[in-house]
Amino acid sequence: MNNPLGKKVGLPKSYDPNILFPIYRSEQRSQLGDFRCSGYDAWNIHELLWVDLDNNVHHDEICIKIDANSVAIPESKSMKLFLGSLVHETFSNKAAVHQEIIKQLNKLTGSDITIDNVLLNLPNSTSVPVIKSDKDLLAANESKGPECEVIFKGFRSLCPVTDQPDIANIHITGRLSDDAVDKIQRYLGSFFSVNSFHEACVEKIFFNLIKNKYLVESVAGHFERRGGISIIPVRF
Repeated sequence: MNNPLGKKVGLPKSYDPNILFPIYRSEQRSQLGDFRCSGYDAWNIHELLWVDLDNNVHHDEICIKIDANSVAIPESKSMKLFLGSLVHETFSNKAAVHQEIIKQLNKLTGSDITIDNVLLNLPNSTSVPVIKSDKDLLAANESKGPECEVIFKGFRSLCPVTDQPDIANIHITGRLSDDAVDKIQRYLGSFFSVNSFHEACVEKIFFNLIKNKYLVESVAGHFERRGGISIIPVRF
């Protein structure tokens, strides 16, 4: 099946798990060499509709968590179409719906996914704006900052297929001095017109921070929802 992203695709008229389209992580990581990290991608699904055996329609919100080292992830438009097609099937209860989603996504991703409550809130942390720039990340200096969590607001990248902007807050934990925060603000601003998927942005940020000796523990991208789905890649 061809990637449906950026193409006009009609709504499925029956339940269709075959509409799911894989994006392979190896393709996104080709520029990172042998770099490995842990983490997960949290897919907040805000518009999950399903129908019970009495034809009652239920609206739920769930969080689908996919391991960062899965073989593949679902392409976002195909995920929306797949989840939308669930209304053409009937289920005995919510657990049966979750079981079907898990079965199909385990097959696609080559890993064991989990379903949990929606992941919404950022921590009450220091926040600073991203500064639009064209600068690469400068190396960290020798000084160690305090243990902290910083939210960099106003991050923007572009969808690699549609060229539409993807907006996020980038949450970074570690030992960050004021100088480190200043350099990161400008580095994140260099993504402003870069075409890259959410997961690839976060992995590149984490990779470059580690490579340049920043004392970071984790990087998370809280991307704004689109089509009822918001994606939060977390790497550590």
